[in-house]
Amino acid sequence: MRGSPLLAMLHRDLYVAGKGLVPLLVTALAQPLLLVFILGNVLPRLGIVSDGYTTVMLPGIAAMSVLAAGIQAVLLPLTVDLGYTREIEDRILAPVAVKAVAIEKLIAGALQATLAGIVVLPLAILIMHGPVTVDLSHPFFLAVVMLLAGILSASLGLFIGTLVDSKMLSMMFSLVIGPLVMFGCVYYPWRGLENVPWMQKLTLFNPLVYIGEGVRAVLTPNVPHMNVWLIACGLLFFISLFSWLAAAGFQRRTIH
Repeated sequence: MRGSPLLAMLHRDLYVAGKGLVPLLVTALAQPLLLVFILGNVLPRLGIVSDGYTTVMLPGIAAMSVLAAGIQAVLLPLTVDLGYTREIEDRILAPVAVKAVAIEKLIAGALQATLAGIVVLPLAILIMHGPVTVDLSHPFFLAVVMLLAGILSASLGLFIGTLVDSKMLSMMFSLVIGPLVMFGCVYYPWRGLENVPWMQKLTLFNPLVYIGEGVRAVLTPNVPHMNVWLIACGLLFFISLFSWLAAAGFQRRTIH
């Protein structure tokens, strides 16, 4: 750690994150698990939705959890670092490029987001009513999808943090995160929108869609899902886009 300032900063951020990991997981997973309880337990018991709906919804819940954890893990500390105290100045004085500091924050947030996605899956299955059909025969691919999803979520959080002032965060969650979830194929598969073609095409611009469909393709392959190559291209495109925008925005906000 002493030989690499970047690794030392990553070690410090993960150490600090470890102390606050439980609050982060509770905050990030509270809403998804409440939705699981209502949509995946109560409504099937009332006969309003079929038991098979839990299998359809599970990947979307995992995707929403990763998105929430990745954004919060990066965005909340970043607002403090870029706030009045300007704690970020201690980081940018390190003998590494400013964009490298941004990448370090992205990596730390991605690891936390990936963990949230892994944790929510067994909890959601336990809460759901009736059988949940999942395929666990490809754990490696599931881990890859979760890691890519974590990187995408963290890069989005870093981009938002460098773009939006801390006073605007509450409005940002209403205007950005809400629509991302509602049109992110969380509660329904992307292929199910074939009867609403305009909406199916519109959702292609939503990064959450590729996270949910990626988990769906690996975990519930019997549910109709997006083409695997389209999922991979979508994940890599949005990771590249948000990472580039976030690194440029981070450099702009930290260097005057």
